[in-house]
Amino acid sequence: MNQLPEPLVPEPSVPKFAAEEAPPQPFYARLLRLRHLEPGALLCFCFFEGAIGLAALLALAEVVPWWAVVALPAAIAVMVKVNDLVAGAVLRSAAGVAEREQQRLRQLVTPAVGRAPVRRARGYARCGAAARPNPSQWDTQVLPRVKG
Repeated sequence: MNQLPEPLVPEPSVPKFAAEEAPPQPFYARLLRLRHLEPGALLCFCFFEGAIGLAALLALAEVVPWWAVVALPAAIAVMVKVNDLVAGAVLRSAAGVAEREQQRLRQLVTPAVGRAPVRRARGYARCGAAARPNPSQWDTQVLPRVKG
């Protein structure tokens, strides 16, 4: 009949759990496009600002030329990026090893189908004090001593 329009109420937003939403990477990590390494804010600060500070200190002490203020942070950035690439290669290699080992194990181990008789081991009593094994009745092989 005469229906009233529903009020325009926004739907309540579902809060995301902390595990679903990853914290944003620091600017240094985003600048280098790190995919496998996850340095924290303090480590990124040490990599970038710390390298600039160290290079400036060395340049002021006239231990290194002035262009080291730019070269040292760039060299550290290159090393961090190479480390990220190596970490990615190691992860891909490790994933391939697990798959190859599973395939090799499947080829080596053939499943046993059927039933086999199981004998009672000699030297065991069924119950009582004599339930301990008697080593003199075990099937053993004596290996010769090696004289050196």
